[in-house]
Amino acid sequence: MRSAATIDAGDAFLWHAGGRRGNIQITWLGQVLCLPLPRRQCRIQTPKQAGMGMSRIELRVNGRDVEVEADGRTLLTHALRDHLRLTGTHIGCDTSQCGACTVHVDGKAVKSCTMLAVQAAGCDILTIEGLASGRELHPMQAAFNDFHGLQCGFCTPGMIMMAVDIVNRHGRPDEATVRAELEGNLCRCTGYHNIIKAVCAGAERMGEMA
Repeated sequence: MRSAATIDAGDAFLWHAGGRRGNIQITWLGQVLCLPLPRRQCRIQTPKQAGMGMSRIELRVNGRDVEVEADGRTLLTHALRDHLRLTGTHIGCDTSQCGACTVHVDGKAVKSCTMLAVQAAGCDILTIEGLASGRELHPMQAAFNDFHGLQCGFCTPGMIMMAVDIVNRHGRPDEATVRAELEGNLCRCTGYHNIIKAVCAGAERMGEMA
């Protein structure tokens, strides 16, 4: 009887079924690797099978106290999207480069794909869904709308959350500061010109309301 080879779905990589028959696809450090399965029988361990228990994580999200049950490797972005259904937090790259998943954690902009949900336990989290006041848009949201700082809109939530953080730290930043601060937020379609205009206009409006 052949022994079973075990590929542990641990912290270093994520696995999923797919690819050609006899291969396994592994996402490791942002790279998709297609590896041949060993000739002997192969078994993939789930977190539960590997002995990784579920945790109850208490968070404060958009002014509400919530509880999420997830394993210790769950990223904050997945906890928000999959467990709390706050899908305005987008996943755009799997390499922590695009900034589409940006949220505020204790008042500071954070790429939620770089933080474990358990690390956010007890923190005050603000997502794009909590930025507006009822049906009234936040000044930065309104500025993005008025200056058409978007095209497909996929990067927009992260852009807006980062823009608010920029204003919180710099007040009314000039164009050069905005461009430098947005280096970690990628837009694949607008060319950034209207985004920069929207951030500067939003900063003026936020300053008037302060």
